[in-house]
Amino acid sequence: MPGVLRSGRRGTEALHEAGIDAAPGDQLAAAPFAHDEAFERAMDRALARAEPRLAADAAAQRALPIDEGLHSDDDIRRLDATYGKPRHTPHPAARAAATLAFTLLLFLLGAQLTYLYRVEIARELPGLRTVLSAACAHAGCTVPYPRDADRIAIDSSDLQSEPGRPGHYLLHATLNNRADYPQQWPHLELTLTDAGDNPISRRVLAPSDWLPAGQVAPAFPARNVVGLRIPFAAPGLAPTGYRIYAFFP
Repeated sequence: MPGVLRSGRRGTEALHEAGIDAAPGDQLAAAPFAHDEAFERAMDRALARAEPRLAADAAAQRALPIDEGLHSDDDIRRLDATYGKPRHTPHPAARAAATLAFTLLLFLLGAQLTYLYRVEIARELPGLRTVLSAACAHAGCTVPYPRDADRIAIDSSDLQSEPGRPGHYLLHATLNNRADYPQQWPHLELTLTDAGDNPISRRVLAPSDWLPAGQVAPAFPARNVVGLRIPFAAPGLAPTGYRIYAFFP
């Protein structure tokens, strides 16, 4: 069976497609050859000649610096925009100034909060009242006692007219501070009523109007009971009842 003939032009085109220029001696265009062995030998010779050149090109590529071209201004700006500029270590003086400013701000914030909540602090920590009062004396403020009217109750009371003195009455009452902390002395509101429980007279009594003469405490002590005896005059009235409660104005 006859062998397959392959043209030399096809061999040259194959070399060009492989990226190899055949030497003149390897041109196969002059005459066809009858066997593939000749074509393979020509390819082997061409590859053998090309290997040194390919190796040299690869070595030259490896020798190029990997950071070549990365130091241009455009590249640096792109890197800064993408990853941010490296952090600079602050100067010790700047760091100390920042620390001092931060500490001062914390102190001012603490002082402001202490001023705003001085009543609550003194209520929860009674031992600090003296310190807070001394500080407020320099700052032009005071530390008032709490004013929780819900924790102050009138446990008992009794209204009597004074014998032989028309229009004069005597109110007896028991005032109880049920809170666990001292409070301001409250005001008392006394309302006299008629037979239909309608008010006919109302008066507000400040602590100075009803505190016992020997009572010198600056505040109503915690868990303390005070007995009241309040004489007053209501000429021209004939009350048949009354109402009394404690409050803070």
